[in-house]
Amino acid sequence: MYGLLTVLITIVRTLLYVINFAMLVRAIMSWLPIDEDNRLLMAVCMITEPLIHPVRMWLDRFESLRHSPIDISFIVTSILIFVALMLIG
Repeated sequence: MYGLLTVLITIVRTLLYVINFAMLVRAIMSWLPIDEDNRLLMAVCMITEPLIHPVRMWLDRFESLRHSPIDISFIVTSILIFVALMLIG
């Protein structure tokens, strides 16, 4: 049982690291003049958007954050991933 738990924790930790790296790639790509039909950009968005979208919808409840020029949901999602990684160990 202990071995199965270790494997699951390792898988979750690896997935969180991959998603975190994909978020970094997405942030860098957002600064570059890249076509929205770019396959790499579409793949990175498919990986990251399921985590960013719920945070974005939650933050849209706050009027002051709705018109921010910075994507706060991206930052909050990154912080949540780091917290999850710290809790997992």
